[in-house]
Amino acid sequence: MRQKIEILKVLYRNADIIIFDEPTAVLTPNEINEFMNVLKILAIEGYTVILITHKIKEIKSVAQRCTVMSLGRVVGTFDVATTSEVVFTKLMIGKNTFLDMSRRQSINYTNVLEIKNLKVKDERGVLRVKNISFDLREGEIFGIAGVEGSGQEELIDAIIGIRSIFSGDIIKKVDDKFESIKGLTVKQIIDKKIGHIPSDRQKHGLILDFNILQNIAIKSFDDVKYLKMKGNDIESGKIKFKFLNTLKKQFVNFNFSILKKISEQLVITFDIRPRDILRKVKNLSGGNQQKVIIAREINLKPEILLAVQPTRGLDIGAIENIYEKIIEQRNAGMTVLLVSLELDELIRVCDRIAVMYDGKIIGVLEDNFDANIISKMMMGTG
Repeated sequence: MRQKIEILKVLYRNADIIIFDEPTAVLTPNEINEFMNVLKILAIEGYTVILITHKIKEIKSVAQRCTVMSLGRVVGTFDVATTSEVVFTKLMIGKNTFLDMSRRQSINYTNVLEIKNLKVKDERGVLRVKNISFDLREGEIFGIAGVEGSGQEELIDAIIGIRSIFSGDIIKKVDDKFESIKGLTVKQIIDKKIGHIPSDRQKHGLILDFNILQNIAIKSFDDVKYLKMKGNDIESGKIKFKFLNTLKKQFVNFNFSILKKISEQLVITFDIRPRDILRKVKNLSGGNQQKVIIAREINLKPEILLAVQPTRGLDIGAIENIYEKIIEQRNAGMTVLLVSLELDELIRVCDRIAVMYDGKIIGVLEDNFDANIISKMMMGTG
């Protein structure tokens, strides 16, 4: 509805050329289809429509010509009807395929996290998570589909400890026993080997005025492997960082040589560009900022990784890189709870998908996912 209102505003101003920049980012599949039909009608009626998107299926659906850009340069302009999705993908990222899902491995049915009758309220006291229960299995990618505002954010906030739980419990496997993590601090939950990729990388995932090295270190200020003490003195040759806790500004000294070595390796492994660990993250692209967060979280070796909208606003090359790393970790035994508004991505990478609507779990699907069925469930009609 908001998209339609924006289009009406533009038409009211007698515009002849309409530019849409990633207009379907928060739409359901059915809403995307409706929106694509609107674009077709606009073109038929004589308007010039410029659609900026990384979704090749949308280009194939409505466009006649497509200009491909990569690394800030124009690769070329191509006839859409005679250019395949495979060719477009290769032009954009230099590879023939988006994701190689042949790497999917069998799932271990050992539970590592159990959500039991969970209820969570938002800042206004409105119940946003309404008595939901599900479990996460070792070595799987468990997706959560749903339109924005269905309670996904509040659910993740409760698991990671930044939002209080109204009722219910969250149980995590620790060694060979299960423990409640309800009421633990964020730091205690991190110590229980739960990682977090937040939905807003700039607000909640990074300190923009810090460099790559500092952002990688920020969750490890008390990790002894980064510190080198001699008596009561910190030896020379270290780098000093400033961190904030709830009470005061804290100065922590790191062994720079060890941290430098680890950071440089992560920059290579996760293809963070430019490969300058002293570059401030505010000067990186969105994709590279996201890679810094993922590198940091995976370097902490979590047993469970909570990934919320990890590809939002990124180009297809960055999306490919991020999901390759997530799949690699899943194949190595990590459990991933993946929240995304991109249903195509969930279907492509997940082992199971839960659908949330109005704060409730409508159903949990296992493989053989049908986008139409999931889309209807997301709207509460499935």
